Amino acid sequence: MSNDKRLDFVNSWPNTALFPAEQAFDELLRNLNGRQCFHPHRFLPTSDREAHITISYLIDALGSLPKRPDHAFDWIWRAMENIVTSYASGNITDCLRVEAAPKILGCLRSDARLHRAFFNLLDKIPYQTCEYLFKQVAAGKPYSVSSKNHAAMSKFGKRLLLRSGSGEITSYPLQFFLTALTTKYDYSNHSQRRNGAALLRLGIQGGLLRIGNAELQLADSDRLFFLLSGLGYSFRNDRAHANSIAPFQSSYASLKTYAHCWFMFLFVYQSLICYLKTISSAVPLDGDTVQNFYENTDSYVALFKREIAQ
Repeated sequence: MSNDKRLDFVNSWPNTALFPAEQAFDELLRNLNGRQCFHPHRFLPTSDREAHITISYLIDALGSLPKRPDHAFDWIWRAMENIVTSYASGNITDCLRVEAAPKILGCLRSDARLHRAFFNLLDKIPYQTCEYLFKQVAAGKPYSVSSKNHAAMSKFGKRLLLRSGSGEITSYPLQFFLTALTTKYDYSNHSQRRNGAALLRLGIQGGLLRIGNAELQLADSDRLFFLLSGLGYSFRNDRAHANSIAPFQSSYASLKTYAHCWFMFLFVYQSLICYLKTISSAVPLDGDTVQNFYENTDSYVALFKREIAQ
């Protein structure tokens, strides 16, 4: 069905019809009764060049909302990548580990209210997002390899567990978690995929994990870096390298697809704002960041409350 609709869309453009998921999302927006679905953080006047590059990408992200949260993610990721790589050397994967994640975590640890507001969003991560991340984890196995020989580890595994793709394991709890996920659950089996995504979701939410005879609770640093480099960078790669079909022009698309893309955008947006708060000479923020994060999470939940848990 989607194949025919895609051809009809191109062949009849500009006299086009909405795809089923797009129609359902339009109805969801109407049910908000005019409630604002996103609240951008305020900024102070600045003449800083990097600040205005960042803000220009944010403007493009805002221009993509609410109909194309996937495009909003693309633009907000560019904003994050641009500002992070301008303050640190190396490729973006190295910069996420040594520059972005430590500074974001430091920002959160310095303010208990902001910490709660940031991780409040993680409590609402959609199951579909966790299934997507579990797919990346499953494709990236194995994770239990000799500390002296990482040749068997995938690029995904090296990105998450090794500094600059080599050296010692940087987080044994995260390595144990990834190994357990791929040992216990088979992504190709639907029910096991669902169970694996549920365990992954609990780990991201900071819950106590009981795996065999072991108990594990991922540290904030592991949760943050796992989502930045494992989830965010993977989603960026899939889109940048054309490894996935356009998300809403498919018979598989649903409101859950919108919830997934919206969460992806919102997580990177919050990460970017926290990072900016650590750079005094970059983008000058104005207003209450804690309130901004809660407002956006509340709006996201109001829009997708049914789809988040499915």
